[in-house]
Amino acid sequence: MNFTLKDVSKRAKVSIATVSRVLNNNEYSVTSVTRNKVLGALNEMGYSKEQIDEIIDEIKSTKKPIDSSKTIGCILSDESKFYDYYYSVILKEIAAEVKKQGYSLYYIYTHNNLKDMPLFQNSIINSEVSNFIFLGWGIEEELLYESCKEIKNLVCVNGTVNMRYLGRDIITVNLMEGAYKATKHLLSLGHRDIGFIGGISKYITYKDMDSFKMEGRYMGFEKAMIEHGLKPDDDFIRTCKWTIKNAYETVTDLLSSKSKRLPTALFVASDTMALGAMRAIKDKGLRIPEDISVVGFDNIEMAQYSSPPLTTIDVDKKQLARLSVRTLIDRINGDLNMPIEIFLQPQLIVRRSSGVVKKSEVEKENIADIV
Repeated sequence: MNFTLKDVSKRAKVSIATVSRVLNNNEYSVTSVTRNKVLGALNEMGYSKEQIDEIIDEIKSTKKPIDSSKTIGCILSDESKFYDYYYSVILKEIAAEVKKQGYSLYYIYTHNNLKDMPLFQNSIINSEVSNFIFLGWGIEEELLYESCKEIKNLVCVNGTVNMRYLGRDIITVNLMEGAYKATKHLLSLGHRDIGFIGGISKYITYKDMDSFKMEGRYMGFEKAMIEHGLKPDDDFIRTCKWTIKNAYETVTDLLSSKSKRLPTALFVASDTMALGAMRAIKDKGLRIPEDISVVGFDNIEMAQYSSPPLTTIDVDKKQLARLSVRTLIDRINGDLNMPIEIFLQPQLIVRRSSGVVKKSEVEKENIADIV
């Protein structure tokens, strides 16, 4: 082959793993639409149908038999996780740890792939691979239950709490503790009007605000506020999808409110969303942190390079990945007798996006009168 999988993936606008599955010629490994996109990209690169068939035959003839006991499959809750600043780090470390432990990462599927019933049947139920890692929040409950019935060894990373009731291993982050630390930090700087920008999943929707308030990050935020004798202001609480764009639009709307009151600080449920929030604040002519302080969650690489650098909650993403692989291997080897649940403890990283609350003009006058 005179092309690389990366070349084809760019042209077809699919993941490298998807290109690999197409070339391995398993008719159930991808949908027909995706398969045609990959084959079409190869054709655009100058390969005839006959040449493509020869390449597939060559790969098939050199393919080694699968040792199912030494093979691990990975399922992402969303295709965007391939490119996500947070999850791409975890996925890369999972692949490295799988290799280090002498195993093979056989394939990577997404939630949408597995909604295709023939694909689900052949990749999960009839697959030679019986060891899986689920990565990400928000896998549909029906798919979750079906998978748990069919998969022998399964570890869920940052997954839905339903896994706990299905008797499966969970490796996750103490979201409530992280949010509590973030909010306590803002409170210590004198902030009282603190807003919360939370994320919603495309698969797990919050039907009302009360349901949303059961999410770990909100619960940690609320706990810290109540401990300080404060009730979170619903006018300052917003939800949106986990993207820069949606966070930008949400915070723009918040700052455009007819109410004269604005939050003096925002706790945002992810760094990616926090970057959108920061842009919205600046576009309204406000300063960070002089007018509004911002704290994010995840400590993605970009956070330290934002302007100003983002105060955030650090999640040890590499440790999360390593523990998921090692737990799965312990499960494969029969070293675990009961389902386990591991919570990593996040840490506060203080940078320049959070500062002491600005005194209002009224406060300034009162202080002057006292002096």
